[in-house]
Amino acid sequence: MNFSSSSYYVIKLKPEESVGLYGFINAKKTLAWKDILAHKRINLRTCIDNGISTSKLVKIQPDLREWIKHDKVQIQDFPHLSEWAANPFDHFKCTIGDLVVHRKFIHANALVECKVKFKTLVEKYGLTHELMILLRYTPDDWINLGISKEDAEKIAEDSWTQIFGELSRADLSAMIQRKGCSL
Repeated sequence: MNFSSSSYYVIKLKPEESVGLYGFINAKKTLAWKDILAHKRINLRTCIDNGISTSKLVKIQPDLREWIKHDKVQIQDFPHLSEWAANPFDHFKCTIGDLVVHRKFIHANALVECKVKFKTLVEKYGLTHELMILLRYTPDDWINLGISKEDAEKIAEDSWTQIFGELSRADLSAMIQRKGCSL
């Protein structure tokens, strides 16, 4: 039998963590991946809510696909998935529309962390100016995602104000230029 190293990683639980995860009657002193799989109510969210750190949880099961496969993590958990280098498109099969729906959970910074670029959002996932409006990202967010001066020039005036507010095209261009110099 081939066991991964995570098969053997066990977290020693404090009494309050144990009761929060297993209940008072079934409390245990430890938590392992097999325990998470065996208990329907134990998932990433319940672990975090009961004080278990993501650094420990990633040791229990380093493969995010396993958490997803066993329905132990949801897209709403995305803010807690940076240690797994989660990508909403690769791991959760998100679309641009899903980004709009889940914008409370999947922020622009999360996309930047998983190396998603503006160009990829447009070319691979179908980002449009109308969807940019719905995402409600800040100018800094768009710049961090890699919007170029050329991309910005293509945005119609009515969409521009809905995306960038009162920020002028010249000011955005200067911000992009400064960001490019700092890279």
